[in-house]
Amino acid sequence: MKLAIWDYPPAEFMVCAHGEVATKLEFSIARADMRQCADLLTTGQVDVALVPTLVPLTNPDTVDVLPAVALSSWAYPYAKILLSDGLRGIESVAYDPAYPQEALLARIILKEHYGSVPEFVGYEDASIEEIAAAQEEARLVIGTEVATREYDELALDLGQEWFEHAQYPMVWGVFAVRKGSATPQIVRSLRNLVKASAEKRKLWIQSQETPPALHAFYKDALRVRLDDLAIASLTEYRQHLFYYNVVDEVPEMPFYFLPDEEEKDDGKRPLI
Repeated sequence: MKLAIWDYPPAEFMVCAHGEVATKLEFSIARADMRQCADLLTTGQVDVALVPTLVPLTNPDTVDVLPAVALSSWAYPYAKILLSDGLRGIESVAYDPAYPQEALLARIILKEHYGSVPEFVGYEDASIEEIAAAQEEARLVIGTEVATREYDELALDLGQEWFEHAQYPMVWGVFAVRKGSATPQIVRSLRNLVKASAEKRKLWIQSQETPPALHAFYKDALRVRLDDLAIASLTEYRQHLFYYNVVDEVPEMPFYFLPDEEEKDDGKRPLI
């Protein structure tokens, strides 16, 4: 069974116990750009993938979402809006169209928090440096380097901004399978893998060569449970998809639900 995970630290943390966890269904891990994981899944190259939350909400007939685990956070230093002149006069935003989820979130934040409705200007296949140097008043930068770089201008953390707006952690990614292929065994094995990784959080943080601020992010802001807080955040997010004309009606998340007998068994212990 092959599992595709995003090739950057928050996602890799979720599978750091791989190789140490004995499960009935052994996963092999494929690391790929977050933009590629959904394609790997839908083309049958992997069986399970961490995908941006926007993917199943806009493609509910293609994938099913597994319960129990997801990638969410109270802050998110990997995606920031850079503002050359602060919050005044934001008429345009430079961004990479390959990141529609972050672009939508930036649109929501700028309108709901700051009353700005700027034009979003796409920079196809642009590097982080090229977008950061663009002439637009705001630039949306995304990637591992963004989290460790100091900027001389105001930089809005998208995750923190979402929390201040919705009062819930932003759910960045969920685990999905192709439609109709989920099984209780897959759910149990994935849950056990992420649970074991979460139990290694302190050791994993100590192994990372990152600034203290990122250690604090991994320790306090990063979450792996698809719990009530994450579900509440998803409810807010789904409503915004409708309000911002991404979909024609408030979408349902295409969750795979465990059979009743499996639910009873899982009820004997916490999911994570």
